[in-house]
Amino acid sequence: MLPKTSKEVTGIIEIIREIPALIQYVVPGFIFLRVLYFLNAKKESDHSISLYIIKMVVVSYIIISIIRVVDAIVLPSCNLWVWTEVIIASFIAIPLAYVSYKFLNSKKLSSFLGIATRKSANDNLWKDVIDYDKGTIFKMFMKNKTIVYIGKLATHEERGENSWFLLTEYICVYTDKDETFDSSELSKPSRVMIPLREVERVEILYDSETDIFNEWTMFGKNKK
Repeated sequence: MLPKTSKEVTGIIEIIREIPALIQYVVPGFIFLRVLYFLNAKKESDHSISLYIIKMVVVSYIIISIIRVVDAIVLPSCNLWVWTEVIIASFIAIPLAYVSYKFLNSKKLSSFLGIATRKSANDNLWKDVIDYDKGTIFKMFMKNKTIVYIGKLATHEERGENSWFLLTEYICVYTDKDETFDSSELSKPSRVMIPLREVERVEILYDSETDIFNEWTMFGKNKK
């Protein structure tokens, strides 16, 4: 039997030898998820750590497998060094995340899932009702019952009750005073940021040429 110290040294050496493999099946997936979550305005905290790690490993495995298949076809006599695979996979993860983002947010996928499962591909309802191409007008009734904001949606961020919306070219109607404030009357460009927790309800107005009503929805095709 080896002395205890020798066993410990051997164990450390084995761990060191496995480090490249650990990095190989973690780093590409980590980069992929970070880019994808950034594009979708999500945070890693939205998911459990164990699920996040599983996703990293699975994505890394898929990317590495694709690289090895391509390498076996193009350069059958050449075996890529593990660090070379990590570098290539890390670079591939970035455009792959962008392609995945575009696919997951595509109208065709939403239409297909709407017909097949009567569910949306988005976990964010706003992505289904906002026309990002032609623009969307929000009419936001505040909980204080005295103010209504009407303006073009510039951007928004989904954070549950802490979500917020940024309106531009807006009008503020004071229902209790029968007064109206138009941001265009200001000498400088103005925008207003509205927290969702202060909003009672929202009416959504679309451009006359919007495609929203011509798309397949979760209830079937909307016949305009």
